[in-house]
Amino acid sequence: MDTLRHTLTVIHVAAGFLSLASALAAATTKIFAVPHRVHVLTGRIFCWGMLGICATAIPLALLGGNLLLLLVAVFSGYLALAGWREAVRPRSTRRWIDRLTPIAMIVAAAVMIGWGALAMRAGGSGGIVLLAFGAIGFFLATADIRRLKRPAEGRERIAQHMIRMMAATISVVTALLVVNVRMDPAWVVWVAPTVVLTPMIAVLASRIRAGRQG
Repeated sequence: MDTLRHTLTVIHVAAGFLSLASALAAATTKIFAVPHRVHVLTGRIFCWGMLGICATAIPLALLGGNLLLLLVAVFSGYLALAGWREAVRPRSTRRWIDRLTPIAMIVAAAVMIGWGALAMRAGGSGGIVLLAFGAIGFFLATADIRRLKRPAEGRERIAQHMIRMMAATISVVTALLVVNVRMDPAWVVWVAPTVVLTPMIAVLASRIRAGRQG
């Protein structure tokens, strides 16, 4: 069992670094006007890395009895998958996965929000993390369900793609900081990437919608 856990952990960490590196590469292709095919390639690598993170996080969570890890894995995987689906939708049709994944995220978000509220009521500051991630996941998943009948088009689709990919990147950065940075209270490390990077995502989305970027 220890060998299995160690192997899964190694793969999990490697997938995390692969996702982070490819996310940075995909973002810089837009900044430095690198050919779009490079952006597509690095984006695909990012999604495969996120798949590796989720595929290893789930058994690690079950082996260690870590429900928080399991919920964050669902959260991260949903963001990456939803972002990828927005990118490929012009060449694809709505499929069962576009209906199933938002529902799974809403269920996970409900658990996160409920658990977070109980933790806050009991005086645990860690509940802030669950409330924040649960609220974000719930908001994005419900938006995706509403767009099943009327998908985003043009610049709005690109903006939605960017929002979800950047949100998935935030989850990777958060995991990296949580593992390597110790701070009191601990929830600061969990929410700092979201607080710092969310305004940047909002600005980029606004620029894309206005046709000034992307």
